[in-house]
Amino acid sequence: MIKERIYLLIKELGISARAFGKSIGQSESWAKNIGKGIGTDVVTNILLEYPQVSLTWLVNGEGEMFTQNDINKVADNVTVRYLNNNYKELYEEVRKDNKDLREENKRLRESLLTEMQKNQSLIIENSQLKAKSVPQNS
Repeated sequence: MIKERIYLLIKELGISARAFGKSIGQSESWAKNIGKGIGTDVVTNILLEYPQVSLTWLVNGEGEMFTQNDINKVADNVTVRYLNNNYKELYEEVRKDNKDLREENKRLRESLLTEMQKNQSLIIENSQLKAKSVPQNS
């Protein structure tokens, strides 16, 4: 079954099912449930992204997994692609975290300003109360 061959391919490539799914344009949920959406588009995307994979092996389970016999070349290509995907994911994660932190900073600044204004009002009120309570010499 093609589903099992995709799992074998992912294992041989040394990447996660999630990274594999993303690399062929599928959602994260597809990677968790491989098999529910394996059409010609998925097979085409696999072959476009991983040209070293044998179409005959992928579809029929016949022959070798890779068209090239040099597994080191396959591993090198996958490593570069995997690292690039990881850097993209990390970049997006850092970018999102940065945006969240900027928003939190803005909220904290606004909160601090409000508290400073309250504090200033209390200082003024305290000064006024002290002035009233001190007997004035006439």
